[in-house]
Amino acid sequence: MKKSRSRRFLVKKEASLLEAVATELYPSLSRRDVKRGIEGKGCLVGSKLETFASKIVRKGSPIEVFEAPFSQDAPKLDRVVYEDDHFLVYDKPVGFVCDEPLQVHRLDKETSGIYMVAKTEEMHKGMCELFRKRLVRKRYVALVARTPKERGGRIESKLRVKKKLNGQKIWGSDTHGLNSRTDWKLVESCGEFSKIALNPTTGRTHQIRVHMSEMGHPVLGDYQYGRAFPFHVLRHMLHAESVTFTHPITGKTLTLHAEAPF
Repeated sequence: MKKSRSRRFLVKKEASLLEAVATELYPSLSRRDVKRGIEGKGCLVGSKLETFASKIVRKGSPIEVFEAPFSQDAPKLDRVVYEDDHFLVYDKPVGFVCDEPLQVHRLDKETSGIYMVAKTEEMHKGMCELFRKRLVRKRYVALVARTPKERGGRIESKLRVKKKLNGQKIWGSDTHGLNSRTDWKLVESCGEFSKIALNPTTGRTHQIRVHMSEMGHPVLGDYQYGRAFPFHVLRHMLHAESVTFTHPITGKTLTLHAEAPF
């Protein structure tokens, strides 16, 4: 993985907003762009990731600012994997929020990969029915912390919202939750982190992220469900690599692929 360039310094004033400190480094950026850079995992305060621009940082606090989140334009949905008269399939970039009309499914903001949007109500209804009946085979790849003891397996649990943190819902296993299942296989290991292939049968919110975290191997960069990572990355290292399904209008079997960037 390519290492992101960063700057390190100590806070000079008694008490400052993190946004103000970052603005001093990037005076040409608007407040909105600086805020987006912080929310995009661009700042470490001490060794802790901080994604709130309103965070008060004290004099002498060590700050590390990563350049990439502050230099990138807002992500666009412009990489088309497949298109016909009925739908479009994109390779969604990290940072793009899935809220398109007639979208067939969603990916988390920091997850990249296969993202499908119907062109017609008929196709939208047909694809949603395939997902509901679990007739879409999905493959994800992820980089996770450390090395699993097993070479592969199946994770089954009931998931529900357990709490809220900084306005975000945190999911976890609970006897009163919704059924979830993920099959996984170890692809390769580098000691501190491993590459995993995953086939989720169900599609619960944050399912893969929760399953990997509860297995003791959170997705790299996922600070919502993990803390102790070997190094800092600027995204969730999770990618929707492929889907296979029968086209609800043409009846053809399609396998659509978007190569993982890691």
